[in-house]
Amino acid sequence: MNELLVAAADSVGLYNIQTGGAPVAAFGIPPAAQNATALVPTKNNQGGLVFSAAASKPLLHVYSFQKNQPLHNFVVPEKLSCLDIDTNATWCVAGSASGRIYVWEVASGALFKSFAAHYRAVTVIRFHSDGETFVTGSEDSSISIWSISRIVDYEQENQVPTPLLTLSDHTLPITSIRLGFGTLSSARIFSSSLDSTVKVWSIDAHTSADSAGPSSTLLATFGFSVSIIDIAIDPLERFFFAATSKDNGEIFVTRMYTDNQDVPHRSLLTGGIGETHAVSSSNAKSITAGSKVSTLALTTTSQLLIGTHSGLIHVYDTLSLQLLRTISTSQSPSPTPVTFLTTVPKPIDLIGHVQLYMDHQNQGESMSVRPVMPFGRVREVKGAGREVSLILPPRPNLFDVSYDPAQDAAYFSAQATLTAADKSKTADSQARIESLELQVQQLTAKLNQAKAINDAIWEKMVDRVAQQNKATQPTSL
Repeated sequence: MNELLVAAADSVGLYNIQTGGAPVAAFGIPPAAQNATALVPTKNNQGGLVFSAAASKPLLHVYSFQKNQPLHNFVVPEKLSCLDIDTNATWCVAGSASGRIYVWEVASGALFKSFAAHYRAVTVIRFHSDGETFVTGSEDSSISIWSISRIVDYEQENQVPTPLLTLSDHTLPITSIRLGFGTLSSARIFSSSLDSTVKVWSIDAHTSADSAGPSSTLLATFGFSVSIIDIAIDPLERFFFAATSKDNGEIFVTRMYTDNQDVPHRSLLTGGIGETHAVSSSNAKSITAGSKVSTLALTTTSQLLIGTHSGLIHVYDTLSLQLLRTISTSQSPSPTPVTFLTTVPKPIDLIGHVQLYMDHQNQGESMSVRPVMPFGRVREVKGAGREVSLILPPRPNLFDVSYDPAQDAAYFSAQATLTAADKSKTADSQARIESLELQVQQLTAKLNQAKAINDAIWEKMVDRVAQQNKATQPTSL
C-alpha cells in the first residue's frame, strides 16, 4: 500500500513517507491552530477533503484533493481552536477559545447547535469511530463525552446539551485525547495534560435503574516529571509515546504492561484500578527529537511521526527507535510549527496524479467532489425543511447490456450436457463404492478365519505345556 503523510504547517502537504523530499501535493492553506485540521479520505466514489481552521482569523478553509485551489472559505462566528469530522463526513464539530462548541452538517452547511460546553478554551475534539459520539478536552482540565443524536434532536433544540459523561481527574489544561479501537463501551480513552500525567479511562455504557447514564473508570495514571504535549497510542495498546514540553523534544516510550516473575506481562491497566505509575528515564526508553515537539502520529507500518516547532517531521522506527528520515515542511528561515499529522492511502483523485473516470464512455467526467455547502453563522431554524445535497452512486446503463437469445440457449444446453456428465460420474463412483465395500467384507471374513486358527493353536500350546509341567512334578510321599 502506498501510504502518504499529511502534514499541516505553513500549508498542508502530502509527502511520501518512504522517500521524503518535496510534497507530492500541496494546498495553500494558511497556518492552522493546534488540532484544528481534519481530513476526509476518498471513499464511496467521492473525493477527499481537507478542513482547516485559520489560527488568526475566524475562517474555515476547505480544499479538495482534486485541485490546489480552495473549494470553500467560510467565515465562522469566531476563531476556532480545534475541530474534527466524523468518519462519514456528516458532521463537523469545532471548538473555540470561549469554550463554545459548534456543530455543522457538512452536506447542508446548517449550524445545528452552538452552545457553551466548557468554561475555558476547547483544546481538542475527537470523534469516535461510530460517528455517534465525540470527546472534547479543554483548558478547564475537563474531558466531556457528547452524543450527536442528542445534540441535533429537534425535540431538544431549545435546551442546552449536556454531556453523556465528564472526566475530571486532570488538574491542568488537556493537551491531547486519543481513542482506542472498539465501541464506546469497550474502547479506552487516553488523555494527556499539562499536569504531567497521561490517564487511561474505560467507559461503561450500560446503565442501571439508579444511574442517569454511562459511568467511567480510571484504569491507570502515568506520571511524568514534565508537561505532556501529545501522545500516540500503539494500535494494540501495548505502549504509547508521550511527547514532553522540553526544548530538546524528549519523547518517552511507555509500556502499558510490566514483566513480573509470577505473572509475566501483567497489564498496568488491570493490576490496580486507578494506580499511578511513575515514568522517567530510569524505567522507560526515550527519543530526543532535537527541537520542541508539537504533535505525534503513528503510521500503519509501525513508524512514529514527530512534528516539531522547527517545521521538521522526523520518522522513527518504533522497534529500534532509530531515525529513518527527516522531512522538511518549509524552506523558510522561520518555519511554522507542524500542527497536524496523519497518514492516508494515496488518494486516487489526488491532483497531478492518477485521474479516475466514473464512466469509461465519458472520460471527461472525473470523480465527484463530496458536497459541502457554506457553513452557517446562525443556528438552523428550517428544521426538517432544509435542503441537503447528496451524490447517488453510479448505476449501470441498462441500454448498454446486449441480449442474444442464442447465447442463452447455448448456456442452458451446456448446463444440460454437464448434468448428464455429472450423472455418469456419480454412477461410476457408486459402483466403485460397492466394489470397495465387497472387498472390505471379504477381508473381514479372512481376518476372522485367521484369528480363529490363531486362537486354536494358542489353546493347544497352552494345554501341551500344562501337561508337560504336570508330568515333571515330583510325587509326594
